[in-house]
Amino acid sequence: MNWKLTFLAFCMSAVSQAQKGSSRTSSYSQEFKDNYNILKQTGSLGPYTDRRSHGISREPPESCTVDQVILYHRHGERYPEDMTGNKIKQTLHKIKAYNSSFDGGDLAFLKTWTYWMEDDCLMNQETSSGPYSGHLDALRRGAEYKQRYNHLFDQNTTYPIFTSGYQRVLETARKFGEGFFSANYTTNAAVNILSEDASAGANSLTPQCYKNADADKKKLAEAMMNPPHPIGKAASRLNSQYPGLNLTTADAFTLTSLAALELNARPTSPWIDVFTSDEWAAFNYGLDRMYFYGFGPGGITGRMIGSNFVNATLRALLNPASTNKLLFNFAHDSDIVPVVTAFDIIDFEKELPQDRIIFDRNFQLVDIVPMGGHITIERLDCGSQDYPKGKYVRMILNEAVVPIKDCQSGPGFSCPLKKFAARYSNMTSYSKGCEVPSTYPQSFTAWWNYNKTSEYNYQKTPVSCGLGQL
Repeated sequence: MNWKLTFLAFCMSAVSQAQKGSSRTSSYSQEFKDNYNILKQTGSLGPYTDRRSHGISREPPESCTVDQVILYHRHGERYPEDMTGNKIKQTLHKIKAYNSSFDGGDLAFLKTWTYWMEDDCLMNQETSSGPYSGHLDALRRGAEYKQRYNHLFDQNTTYPIFTSGYQRVLETARKFGEGFFSANYTTNAAVNILSEDASAGANSLTPQCYKNADADKKKLAEAMMNPPHPIGKAASRLNSQYPGLNLTTADAFTLTSLAALELNARPTSPWIDVFTSDEWAAFNYGLDRMYFYGFGPGGITGRMIGSNFVNATLRALLNPASTNKLLFNFAHDSDIVPVVTAFDIIDFEKELPQDRIIFDRNFQLVDIVPMGGHITIERLDCGSQDYPKGKYVRMILNEAVVPIKDCQSGPGFSCPLKKFAARYSNMTSYSKGCEVPSTYPQSFTAWWNYNKTSEYNYQKTPVSCGLGQL
């Protein structure tokens, strides 16, 4: 027994001496615990967050300069769209009609809480209040990109800003432009509005598929009607706290959506704490499944639709003399997911099953298209002694460098431009794959044939109630 006590005393003495010789405060935390952040559980509905990265520097690799930038940006944080907004109103009406009090329990806050969108005219619109405001998000991103890419700006050049024909997308494009061009916004920026109508064919930032679209819509509908099981538990828990409330699984899903969307206009939402971390994980997965099958790698049309932007990107990267150095584009999440799918830079899953959650999945909307989500393509001009001198391509998704899974031999894990081009050389054209009617435009030409005036830079008339597509 004595030797054990002696050994223990020796160990304690050694630890004590070590502590005396070094700081008790470590430089880096060793705790990761549950790695939980509510903003990473809101899918495509909540405020912008940077993508969880691989730790690769966002700055250009040593001895490289960026000589061209192509940005494809989702609109900023918004109020609910018509369909979701109406569902929220219906569920809140059910709660308001409850014939008992909400004293105590998870919904006790309802005695003082007010719905942040009492005016239906705000539906579909971008938010302008709160720390996660859509207008603020776009303005800030524009200013950050000006600082990052200021060397590509020429005060004697007019730069086009391309936006799809939807009010909130247009507002994002304008705010980004104001942030980037600042005092030069009127003189150096030219907003171009590209129609979202199907007749725009390939000359669109929101192309549609005229073949197999119904099959993907069916998969999307099935995913929407079958949220993961834990969402149903939330409804049961609330019903047990408030007998007669009679919330359904669909109601619980709607209220979870409400919580995520409230953050787009307010600093916080009391609805967030109504749901457990397990239920938020299920909600997030449910949204991922919808987009995976409706617009992404789990569907038929996503890759074909995305090929339109991919092929235009190749043309721009390979023909710098005839293409602007700054190409800023704005659309919706349902347009960017197909593009990320078509670029095929990430190993996405083959399936996302309904009966269980794939926790380590690569397809997560919150890292692909949160509100204000964006993909940035940089062409690099590199002269390092460690790599062949020449042009390289780097992909950045929500400010995180994403090495292309099978092409990362360049500086900073970039891809040589020639290999990048070869990677997509056999991609089926969008017009052929989606069977675009012959009377519609068959190729994307907007980047090379555009308006050079400031005619659409500002809103000249009041925005109509609930205005969406222009």
